Amino acid sequence: MWASLPAASDPLPTLTVIVYSHAGVPAGALDRAERETARIFADVGLTTLWRECPSTPAEILKFPQCDSHAAPPALWLRLMRSSVAARLVPDPKDPLVFGFSLRPEAGGLGDSAVVLTDRVEELAGGRGTFYAVLLGHIVAHELGHLLLADGKHSRASIMTYPWRRRELEWVSQGTMRFTPWQRQRIEQRLAKGQKAPP
Repeated sequence: MWASLPAASDPLPTLTVIVYSHAGVPAGALDRAERETARIFADVGLTTLWRECPSTPAEILKFPQCDSHAAPPALWLRLMRSSVAARLVPDPKDPLVFGFSLRPEAGGLGDSAVVLTDRVEELAGGRGTFYAVLLGHIVAHELGHLLLADGKHSRASIMTYPWRRRELEWVSQGTMRFTPWQRQRIEQRLAKGQKAPP
């Protein structure tokens, strides 16, 4: 793996992530996961702002920050259990699918990603603290697909696939990052303001 990348020449805009936790992820685990994702994005010069939003209509009044439309760039993240998201999963029988992103066919930036929390929990092997850290990495991976505007995977980076023992070691060491090329692509796409409408 490589060391932290030098700072971008121009600051990137703050990325707002709208989070809908339909899977009942404990608040402490969700907070830790968001901090892990933020750390990974900070390495490419991207600051993140997290907004937790209601998972049911009855909770809407408790989340005034979700009333207004988020200013771009903004991404929507849904944390779901695989049984609930089964009809949406590209390959529901593949146990190595931990999430997916919804990207427009025209090649612009997508805006929605889903992470399957029960599969991440299973991959974490019952280690609670590691589960939160791993969840943050999987979230960064899926949001990375949206920011890179492609479905491609790469070796030895946060965009790797599949995630096995070697990748889990990188996660625990905190060395899984975007490559310099991926950072450059994220910078270029955000600078152009290429964002799909919500």
